[in-house]
Amino acid sequence: SQAKVERARENVAVKRQSVQQIEAQLAAANARLEQASLDASIAAEAYNGAVWKLSEARKAVSAAQAEEKQAKADVAAQRDGIVALVTESYQNGTELNSATAMMSDEGPAGLMNRFGVVQSAGDSMEARYDAFRKASARARLATAKALKARKHQETLAAEARRLRDEASAAANNAAVAA
Repeated sequence: SQAKVERARENVAVKRQSVQQIEAQLAAANARLEQASLDASIAAEAYNGAVWKLSEARKAVSAAQAEEKQAKADVAAQRDGIVALVTESYQNGTELNSATAMMSDEGPAGLMNRFGVVQSAGDSMEARYDAFRKASARARLATAKALKARKHQETLAAEARRLRDEASAAANNAAVAA
């Protein structure tokens, strides 16, 4: 009958509309899945980049700490050298005063020799002190560099953790979208 045909056509139209809705939902779900997969991939790459930067920062910290250690050892060596020179000068030094000059059997030549020894010791002391100041300045710079490198490493580590969490969330979203 005509009524059955009309109902059948209506059922076909409803089913066709239902199929179109399902296809639209499937296409939307596929688009969400693709986007979630892309987001997860981007987040994973960002995390990998952060891990690499963190690795490089760790190397920089190690190098800065080694430089700091060497600079501090240089300062200690310079300090020890100055102490040894002062001690030696004190123990073996020659006093130059007018009484020494007058009483000396060596006369003016001996006095000049003693003056030369004292002058040489003074020059050596000045050179040692200059080296000590330079070593101290290098040690301060190395310490500052090591501190800066450690802070940079901490910043990168925090960034890597944040990116790891984002990558994990993006991967979970992709799994849910699937």
